[in-house]
Amino acid sequence: MSTGDSPIVTKTLNNSGDFKTPTRKIASDKLNQSLVERTPIPIPPSPLLEKLGFGTGVTVFKLNRKPQGSGVAASPWAVKRVASTSKTNQVLTERLEREAQILQKLDHPNIIGFRKMQKQKDGRLCLAMEEGGVCLMDLVEDQKDEFDKPFPADIIMKVALDIAKALSYLHEEQKLVHGDIKSQNILIKDDFKIAKLCDFGTSLPIGPDGAVQGDYHCSEPWSAPEVVDFYSEDEDEENSPIKGQMKCAITEKADIFSFGLVIYEMLALFIPHMDTDDTAKSFDEDAFYGKIGSRPDLPDIQYDASFNDILGIFYSCTEHIPEKRPSAKRLVQILSGDA
Repeated sequence: MSTGDSPIVTKTLNNSGDFKTPTRKIASDKLNQSLVERTPIPIPPSPLLEKLGFGTGVTVFKLNRKPQGSGVAASPWAVKRVASTSKTNQVLTERLEREAQILQKLDHPNIIGFRKMQKQKDGRLCLAMEEGGVCLMDLVEDQKDEFDKPFPADIIMKVALDIAKALSYLHEEQKLVHGDIKSQNILIKDDFKIAKLCDFGTSLPIGPDGAVQGDYHCSEPWSAPEVVDFYSEDEDEENSPIKGQMKCAITEKADIFSFGLVIYEMLALFIPHMDTDDTAKSFDEDAFYGKIGSRPDLPDIQYDASFNDILGIFYSCTEHIPEKRPSAKRLVQILSGDA
């Protein structure tokens, strides 16, 4: 999908507090520009905004909106924009526009909701979204620092079910892969009441043959073996991460492998393949890159019987052969107890 496939629709929600993404309609560029001019997002200077997160060349802020005429408090928004130091970076701008185009077509309770898109006076794009809570990666770090033990099994199962539902919707109904599943792109709201998938700037369509259309480049620690293999310059079959197979097309099963590594993060409290407490002193870069695309070993701790189901899901999702991994739809059945 190119950035010119469909225009960005800007739509302001009412102040009901309902986080459900509104129905979206394709509008003309003229109408889109008109809406941007009539209903701009009032964004204070950066020092006055609460920073929620950041990525390569982009920053996400929390925007607390003032009540309107009804007096009902407006739900806050998360606003993503290209950093001022990167505002001339066309690649980042196109990626943000692409993310908005994708988000405005999605409507699922476990996917962050699109709210609005606008261009600032300095030319930077701002993508306003539902404010989805706390990043799972931050919660994993807090769990490690405060308790140094895995999240309870029922919590991991709850997060896994929510994200599996989001992936099933993407893969089955929207024919899209997310392309960058990791704890940083999962938001947790209200003490694990709900988990939501975010950051769709790397999402790609799934073709009629089931193969991903475009360049699938997941963040390295969460990459599936077939992704590593596909972009490897080594043509030797014996050195392939998928032993005994030639390079194969990348499918939605690459998302499933990354999903399995998010479960690993909640079990091990480490980023995959970086299981060390002192990365500055003991991080082995060669060893790290040698492990990418493999199933990381769990820490040497005793998981009680309550973890049996989630451990089974972790192992099945991180099978090296893509066909052996369950589909997202199947995961929803298993995690819901319908299997």
